[in-house]
Amino acid sequence: MSTKYSKSTSFFSLGYRVLFYVMLLSIISLKHPLQLTPFDIFISTSPSEAAADDLVTLVIDPSSERKSISPYIYGINIANWAPSYYMYMVEDHLREAQVEVVRLGATNMERYNFINNRMYNVISKQNQYVPMSWESFVDWVVNDLDAEPFLQVSVYGNVASDTDGRGKSGYSHEQSSGEVSSWVESTGGNVRFWGIGNEPFIAWKRSDYPSFFADAAHGDQVLNFHTSYEHYFNRFTTVAEAIKSSDSTARILGPTPANWWLYWFNDYSPICPVTEPGGDPATDDSSWDLMSSPESTWDKDIFPDRGSDPDVSGWESDPQKILPFYLKSMRLADESRGSRLAEFLDVHRYMRCITEKDAILEPMGLFHENFKSQDMETLFSGVKTNLLNRLKNSIERFYPETKISFSEYGYFYWDGYPSIPQVAAIGTMDYLGFFARCGVYLSCNWYLGEPNQSGADLTHASLDSARQAMFDEDGEPNPKYWAFYMMSNLFRGTSIKAEVSDWNSFSVHACENEKGDYVVFAVYKGQYDSTTGEYISDQPPEKALMRIDSSDGNLILTRLLRYGMGDPHVIEMDTTGISYDTDGNMIFDYHPLAIYAFVFSSQNSGDSLAENQSIQVTPDILDFGPYSNGWIVDGEKKIFTHGVKITNPGVTAIPWSMEICTEDCTALSFENSISGVSEASASLTKWLVPENSVTGEVSVTDEVYFTVDRAYLPVGTYTSNIKVSFLAGNAQHQKNIMVVMDVIPGEDDGEKRIADFETGSFAHSLNEIPPYSIGWWDNHGTPDDRNSPYLYNFQLNRNEVNRLGSKYCMEIEFNRKNGDTPDGRLYQSFGTYGHSTYISTDTSSGNQNISSKIKYNATGFWEGYEAFEFDIKTDTKGSDNTELLIILSDESGNKGKPSRPFLSEIKFLSETDSIKDYTDLLVVEDGPWQTVRIALDDRFFDWRYPEGQNGAETTMDFSSINQIEFVPWHGDKTAKGVIYIDNLRLVGPNANNNRLPVAAVEKRNLTVKPGQSVTLNGTPSFDCDPDDEITAWEWVSQNISIISDTFASETHISEPFASETLFSSNIEGTYIYDLVVTDTRSARSRNIAQVTILVSKDGVSIPDETDPDGDGETDVSIGGGSGGQGCFCNTLMTQGYETFEGNFFSGLSCGRIVPGLIILIFIGCIVMRLLSMTWEKG
Repeated sequence: MSTKYSKSTSFFSLGYRVLFYVMLLSIISLKHPLQLTPFDIFISTSPSEAAADDLVTLVIDPSSERKSISPYIYGINIANWAPSYYMYMVEDHLREAQVEVVRLGATNMERYNFINNRMYNVISKQNQYVPMSWESFVDWVVNDLDAEPFLQVSVYGNVASDTDGRGKSGYSHEQSSGEVSSWVESTGGNVRFWGIGNEPFIAWKRSDYPSFFADAAHGDQVLNFHTSYEHYFNRFTTVAEAIKSSDSTARILGPTPANWWLYWFNDYSPICPVTEPGGDPATDDSSWDLMSSPESTWDKDIFPDRGSDPDVSGWESDPQKILPFYLKSMRLADESRGSRLAEFLDVHRYMRCITEKDAILEPMGLFHENFKSQDMETLFSGVKTNLLNRLKNSIERFYPETKISFSEYGYFYWDGYPSIPQVAAIGTMDYLGFFARCGVYLSCNWYLGEPNQSGADLTHASLDSARQAMFDEDGEPNPKYWAFYMMSNLFRGTSIKAEVSDWNSFSVHACENEKGDYVVFAVYKGQYDSTTGEYISDQPPEKALMRIDSSDGNLILTRLLRYGMGDPHVIEMDTTGISYDTDGNMIFDYHPLAIYAFVFSSQNSGDSLAENQSIQVTPDILDFGPYSNGWIVDGEKKIFTHGVKITNPGVTAIPWSMEICTEDCTALSFENSISGVSEASASLTKWLVPENSVTGEVSVTDEVYFTVDRAYLPVGTYTSNIKVSFLAGNAQHQKNIMVVMDVIPGEDDGEKRIADFETGSFAHSLNEIPPYSIGWWDNHGTPDDRNSPYLYNFQLNRNEVNRLGSKYCMEIEFNRKNGDTPDGRLYQSFGTYGHSTYISTDTSSGNQNISSKIKYNATGFWEGYEAFEFDIKTDTKGSDNTELLIILSDESGNKGKPSRPFLSEIKFLSETDSIKDYTDLLVVEDGPWQTVRIALDDRFFDWRYPEGQNGAETTMDFSSINQIEFVPWHGDKTAKGVIYIDNLRLVGPNANNNRLPVAAVEKRNLTVKPGQSVTLNGTPSFDCDPDDEITAWEWVSQNISIISDTFASETHISEPFASETLFSSNIEGTYIYDLVVTDTRSARSRNIAQVTILVSKDGVSIPDETDPDGDGETDVSIGGGSGGQGCFCNTLMTQGYETFEGNFFSGLSCGRIVPGLIILIFIGCIVMRLLSMTWEKG
């Protein structure tokens, strides 16, 4: 055996052993347990520690106060106005959070009629269709979320009729017991939880009553005397009996009072002057003054159901107070019927605070006997609310075995606090922790739904987005979601005793899960200004001592998770640098407002904690879109909105730095020329500005905020790079963040955008200042499309945006056979609303609120413009085009079908092009993006449905457009496909009275074989001004989908700046080019003129990603499911989150490990072979 051969063999033996260990480490990289000596742990991140006696102490006692945790505390409410597309958008998040129960309830659902799927909206005074019918709701909750649906029945029985609303005769329908029984029976036993009523003791209040009794969200049919014990509890019992008669296993919740005062304080007064539904408020009647007088508060002649002054501290023991009276009434009813009628004592609890400090402390009032409330709902009285213990005591006294539920809970944000979303997250954790330790059986957080459906401007909408909602407008989690997520995934099994020596500084909750692990949630609440109660920024961490009292044997700290201030998601922490001793204590540095979850397991539990986690830098792309400058203003406070986050998963601070690559700050695809060129040139290197330090040491998450300045910049898309450098181990690492900003035309440029979906919502109605936006309805819940599957499904799409789009376009998947009526399948449309916004200005005068409204209608005022345009891309299955009906409506009731809507490359001066007859539809060639133009000075056919057209014409009022409707394949009940719409705009001459030229191509879709040439012809392009002509052409590549293994960078067109050019490529794929033309006065075209070239040796189309199995059925996933590639709600989840794919609580899966191992083995073998060859040559 030669020496060389021996060396090579020896090296290979060593190489494969190394490869084996690398593979082994890749498998067990999440299995590196830290053993802790007998339940006594000392964790330190620095050599010197404060004396244990000086530290706040957290004590966990697994043997005491053991209470089974009901899974149903992990519930959520969906807002009754929330459209179904939003539900589908966030359902992946809900599944990952293991939501157990979902409630369809709240104020307007007290007026819900299950038969016609309508509810009376007490604000708009309209009978509205509920976007997600109760049937679709139950189906979604049971089949998509694997959770329990929770429905609400009206306690007073006043529900929506079939008329439109108030002012119409018979707008309210009285629901009978038989109808309730029929509803319950029709659920087939799929609904376990039934609530009766919602906040019933304030339902009598109206906005026109004197201020002490005014409430804008209730009123009209319910009178004051309906809230009397005699009337209310008779109604409650009647409805409960109707439910039980159809399903004896149903679980009934009541009485659901709104908040603290309504647990024990009743307003029924026989002297109330309003005695008829909708009656005159009689604000001058002296009875109101008598009812409002403090001297009358406990007068039994004026308020007979209030009883005596409860001294507050003892209301739970007084049988005359609301909740005790409910328990007593249900016990008597149950004794009479021989079985339980209502299983739950249900309440709402909202905390309404006026400082940040009050907000973070107020949840203590749920459990702590001596905590004094400073909540507005308790009138800042300092009362010891001690709510959960009060409820338990009342149940034990008046009706044992009754379960406690909170069908709504959270914070009120009306007074601005908590203004820090992380405080809301901690409050959510505390709610759930206290619910678990006190045996609450069911709770539903408020709420899930688009946070803001209308408002004067985008700032208003942005502020609402971070308030009570679980998710923002884009369907991305707000911080309270991550707290809910952590608790639901980790805090299950049995609650155990957890105490802290200073609850004002720390919160702690603990449980023992089904595997016997101990899970401890702990938070350091931070420091607050002693005068204002505001949170003090840039605080250091606080050390605290934790002790787990037990003697069963050794424990292992198997996981340490964190959701801290600014963290992009829940962080699985690295434990490198943590040391231990045997003093029976654990000391840890808690960063302010960070939620920590410690998981302690026995030695043989099999769980482990991931180590060596690297710094995370997010997002991958910082996209400002066309509107955001990177900040909004809340009152006098400037709030930055766009930042780069540097997240440290370890316990040791890591230095980082950041720089803007100004040499890459170049403008792409300029669309227009402007004056002030020198200023524009200077702006190219300074449009992106950091607003805080670009260096630091990160302990949790640091965020550098950026703003942009569009001043003097021409229309176009601008990009830059931010380079983040940080130390990982002993090596320096870098990550580049792409920055994107769009500059779009304004009204001075002859364009007013009325919708381009850049606000991230289909529900924004913004009409006062740019950006403007209109809402979109899909007809879900109406008789023609009541239940899923639906005719239309909306999504925001990131991947199909065109050259003139920015972040999003609107995707509409349609399937006409899904309509629920023959007319729906043939004719049902989708369309817009909210072209006018009314902003109320309320002033007080005596006992009355005087309301005035200001109308804004930027998206409805079309006067002065020449045309309405929008960009469109279509794909009908089994066809090469899509037929489209477009209808405009105005506030006067005129409905017009454009006589000649045309694709913009068809010269609109020709009378022979486009629609020729009033029965014709616009035909859109499938495939490329195109622009549809509707000239506003053209004829409009009088559109009447259902009576039909007759060729008559109508005159539209372009000062008050209030709706745009679209019907794909009008009259065809089988067509299906997808439509993309973007950039709805009004166009006219710019400030220089110059109309934009129109780009046009001879053929939009071309197919060639590799190596063949084909001509792209842009000569049909034209200018709209008679004294102008086209002077320049430019063919701009858009995107390339290559199906071969390699792609050589090459030029595929012979003359990119000619009216006609040859295209050729040797590589198979789909090539897309936009044509941009320029006129004599340097104006550039804004319409989409697109050519798609398929290069294929077989001359056949590349397989459709939406129909991978080729069965002709569209395999599009609605709402970001596994098949929803290209849908923003699916792709945003993982951008930049390399260590957070899916639900990391479920562990690793073969789908993630096996491909990685195969790649690792393949690369390893190549490396071994190359090294061996080098060794032999040496």
